[in-house]
Amino acid sequence: MYKKLFVFSAALVAIISLLITTSCSKDLGAKPTYRPASLAGTWAKEEPYYYPSAEYLDSGATSWRSFIGFAFTSDGEPDVLGFYNPYVVGKGTNCLGMNTIYATTANLSSDSGTYNVQAPKCFKFVADAANPKVGKVLVMPQIIKLTSKKVMGIRTIYNISIAPTTTEGTFNLDTKTFEVDVMFDDRPVGGPQNKIRKYRFSTL
Repeated sequence: MYKKLFVFSAALVAIISLLITTSCSKDLGAKPTYRPASLAGTWAKEEPYYYPSAEYLDSGATSWRSFIGFAFTSDGEPDVLGFYNPYVVGKGTNCLGMNTIYATTANLSSDSGTYNVQAPKCFKFVADAANPKVGKVLVMPQIIKLTSKKVMGIRTIYNISIAPTTTEGTFNLDTKTFEVDVMFDDRPVGGPQNKIRKYRFSTL
C-alpha cells in the first residue's frame, strides 16, 4: 500500500513539474499587454471636481464665453467624454454651458433640482490611423433634459436635442485641445431647430 502511494505521489510531482516547466517556457515568449490609452481622459483627469477649460461661441456671436462643467470618462468606454456630477446626489453640472445658455429661456435657477443638466456620453474620440495623437471628435446624438425652477410648485421639463453638424470636431493630444460644433434643437424653448454652437476645450 505504501509502495503504491509512493509511486502515485512521485507521478503527481512529475506531472506538476512538467506543467510548470511548460508554462514557464511559454511565458518566456509572451508579450505584455497594456490597457489602451484613454483619449477622452486627457480632458477628464481623475481628480475630485476636475473640469477642463471650456468655451462656447453662439452662432451670430463675436466673442467666446467660458463655462465650468465636470468632465468624466470610464474604463468601459475610455474614448467617450461625458459631463455630469457624481459628487452630489441629484445634481448635474453646467453641461455644454447649458445652465448659462438657457438660464432665461428655460427659466432656470440655482434652487434645488434645476442644475441637473448632464450628458454622461457626449463626445467620442476617434484617433487617426497614421497619428493617434490627433483625430476626430464625434457628437453623440441625444436628448438633454433641462428642469425649470418651480412656478406655483410645478417644474417644467425641456427636452433639448443635440446632434453633430456636417463639420467633424478635431482633437490634438500634444496641445491637449479639442474643438467641435454641436447642433441644438432649441424649439422647446422657443428657439430655432438647428442652432449651431462652437466649443473648444483644453486642460487647465
